[in-house]
Amino acid sequence: MNEYLDHFFEYRNSGPTKPWTMLLLDGRTCHRRKEFLLKAEQNNIYLQVFPSHETHALQQLDALRELDYDYSISSFFRDISCLRKKAFKEKTIKSVCKKSGMWPISCKNTILSRSRYIGQQGKSNGRKRRYDEIESEQLSQLTEFELDNIQPGKNYEAAMLIKEVSIYNQETLGSTFPAAYKEGSEAAHELLLKADHQESQLANLEACVVEQRMHRTKAWKTVYRRGGIIVDQWKARISEKERLENAKAIRKPLEGGSSDIEISFGSQYLDPVASSFDSECEMDDQNQDHLRADIGSLAGSGRSTSPIDHTANFKRLFGSDDT
Repeated sequence: MNEYLDHFFEYRNSGPTKPWTMLLLDGRTCHRRKEFLLKAEQNNIYLQVFPSHETHALQQLDALRELDYDYSISSFFRDISCLRKKAFKEKTIKSVCKKSGMWPISCKNTILSRSRYIGQQGKSNGRKRRYDEIESEQLSQLTEFELDNIQPGKNYEAAMLIKEVSIYNQETLGSTFPAAYKEGSEAAHELLLKADHQESQLANLEACVVEQRMHRTKAWKTVYRRGGIIVDQWKARISEKERLENAKAIRKPLEGGSSDIEISFGSQYLDPVASSFDSECEMDDQNQDHLRADIGSLAGSGRSTSPIDHTANFKRLFGSDDT
């Protein structure tokens, strides 16, 4: 859409120092992007958003709906180039803009086109009404401008009223109309247009927020049915998960067998050179080892022994007090 705005600026001669211009758009979401809105506002482009079904009633090509042509797809593509050349002529464009109420601005023509498009009024009834009668009624109202008690209800209506009053005074007074009043009315006109533009932007943003809330309604209802979310429970679950992950990370290198820390289980032998006490302890340990070996050899022998034999073996191992 930014490329379309560049194209519009080029052929409409729009810019930050140029007068404000109104651009009619449908309600597509791409027309409500922040970049698109800011770029249009910076170049004095007032965006007027219509619903999609109403925007088609104001498009120029919709004038072909008045013609009772019965086209198929093949015949339409066959004659499309010829239709474009015949349609886009100065006379045709002026006629279409006039009938749709785009230019000169005619609210009655626009309402008629809209009602005919959306089916509130039949095509046959719409054709019976003459556009020249509607235009004559509008011209008669413009000539009696000074007699009308116009009370604008919106910023845009006030801006249009100021512009019409300024034009009327200039045409009536001519050269005697003060230039300061002219500049002041133009400044007020632009300020009111900016205010109306900001109001329209705010309405669009509110519509977007409402749409997003409607999309989230289902998720909210699901949470409500399940009783909501308790923060403490989620914190406990997160802590438990972190604890398990840390324990798993510590246990993983031990199970794999590749760790920088080696743990060996078994007897720890002291250094005999460290002290005399350590050497004596080591000798006692050796004597105890010999004793265990001798007892094991006796216990492992398969022959039956008598109490006398046990006594003799005990004397042989530990010595006798008589000797």
